[in-house]
Amino acid sequence: MISAKCIYIKTSIFFFLSLLGFQTAILHAQRDRFIPDSLDLYVKNGLKKWNIPGAAIAVIQDGKIILTKGYGVRDMNSETPVDENTLFMIASNSKAVTGTILATLEQEKKLTMEDKVSQWLPDFKLFDPNSTTMLTIEDLVSHRMGFETFQGDFCHWSTKATTADVIRRMALIKPVYGFRDKWGYCNAGYAVAGEIIKKASGLSWSEYVKNKIFGPWK
Repeated sequence: MISAKCIYIKTSIFFFLSLLGFQTAILHAQRDRFIPDSLDLYVKNGLKKWNIPGAAIAVIQDGKIILTKGYGVRDMNSETPVDENTLFMIASNSKAVTGTILATLEQEKKLTMEDKVSQWLPDFKLFDPNSTTMLTIEDLVSHRMGFETFQGDFCHWSTKATTADVIRRMALIKPVYGFRDKWGYCNAGYAVAGEIIKKASGLSWSEYVKNKIFGPWK
């Protein structure tokens, strides 16, 4: 004989599971449906928090562009609004591109990340000769040459230094830390990686990006 208490418990469990299933269905529906208003608030709060004049965004879902939009202005002294076609400096996004190129070249067996930098650039030098000898491509892109973040950084927006100048000056900078002891963000390491890409592929960094990265998208 089934007691009223058992019926109550079973009914409660059924109700709970039904409610859970209903809520899960709602969450899936919300996840599948893009809500522009929520993005507006997120972007505007981000711009305010980080004191950024403006930004342009694109949302891609299932391989299709479903939204492009600009926020704010082009600079602090400008009233010109940002739109979806506003151009921005690529800045350190280029590092992700560089990593992609190196991975592609490794897949093509044109280099390995364990290759010594001196193998590709015999004249390259760091302050410490032993570090120069041990330095690999992986060390370059992992920011583990012993430099403190931005130590001796010559890669400023207004710099007139060439890539060759930046690479040559690395030999003059005495690292704060031991080789591979600590992580320290170093723009110059990626300049060196760009020169290795040129040696391994026969194309300059910019030529490779144009022909092999962005070209196929056209």
